[in-house]
Amino acid sequence: METEQSRCGDLEARQRRASGQACTAHPWGDSSQPLPLLSGSFDDISNQLRSMLDAIHGEQFFGTGTRKGWEPRINVYEVPDRYLVCVELAGMPREQIDIRAEPGLLLIRGTRSKPALPVERSNIGVHVMEIDSGRFHRKIPLPSDVLIDQVTARYRDGYLWIDLKRTPQSEETSSL
Repeated sequence: METEQSRCGDLEARQRRASGQACTAHPWGDSSQPLPLLSGSFDDISNQLRSMLDAIHGEQFFGTGTRKGWEPRINVYEVPDRYLVCVELAGMPREQIDIRAEPGLLLIRGTRSKPALPVERSNIGVHVMEIDSGRFHRKIPLPSDVLIDQVTARYRDGYLWIDLKRTPQSEETSSL
């Protein structure tokens, strides 16, 4: 049996119940009606918008943020005796980055703070917000020829470089 919540999602169903309106199959009711008003602080509006998009798509719409975390972008390179992994982690102190290597898996995780605004927050309008913040994790499968006990890393200019040495006999074949 279809419920008001399944037709409209939690947020929309709550808003419609509060105003005494019925919900239709369209995410915001009648498609000729305007979107519901968003109000509150920037964080409140951001959460309301995120909830509405989640309700429309039936799952978490954004792959970023604090609910599931975000994944930093990577490049993986291969040279004859090793793999090099470059992880984009701008704005992070190296002490907040955790790297773990185990057979078959490289795990990189940490928490990045939101960029500090150079002016008072209450007077700012946001036009674009693409920089991820909060908890992150990235799992990278590793081939069996990686020497786990010889993994090294360095962090410079916002990039984490991880050096994954390979066993000498595996230098002719690639499996990453």
